[in-house]
Amino acid sequence: MKAMIAWFATNSVAANLLMGFAVLAGLASLGQIPVKLYPDFDLPVITVTVPYLGAAPDEVESGICTRIEEQIEGINGIKEVRSTAMEGRCNVVVELFHDADRFLVLDDVDAQINAIDTFPQEAEKPIIQLVTPSSVVMEIAVTGPADERALKEMARRVRDDILRLDGVTHAEVT
Repeated sequence: MKAMIAWFATNSVAANLLMGFAVLAGLASLGQIPVKLYPDFDLPVITVTVPYLGAAPDEVESGICTRIEEQIEGINGIKEVRSTAMEGRCNVVVELFHDADRFLVLDDVDAQINAIDTFPQEAEKPIIQLVTPSSVVMEIAVTGPADERALKEMARRVRDDILRLDGVTHAEVT
């Protein structure tokens, strides 16, 4: 190793040529490196959301969250189940083992939850989905006494302000 360093120290032209070749090779390969906004990786998480408008958190917990937890607790591949009861909604986060087949577990969770026939009548249909890197992080509702067109314009301005924030790559108005 010392001999190679000594040789390059005495032969600076060869050292500069090697450095130039390395820089050119790097520049040439720059266009070949794939760049993605959202990297390819699978999150071992399923979310279940059940809207239950007008219900207090204790009603949501006893009427929905507890029933979902009990129904899916025996499914293979599930590592942990966490639920949150809040006013008007139940959120359940199902964490899977990393070696579990996400789609198979999703199908099992979907089948088990849709088999529950004791949800309160006012509860809406459960929304069951895999979490992806591009999943919705936040939803904002714009309401007020204005007409729909004015509210849409206000929503677009809010979207534009959000897009100016560091780290935000996507926002949309629906």
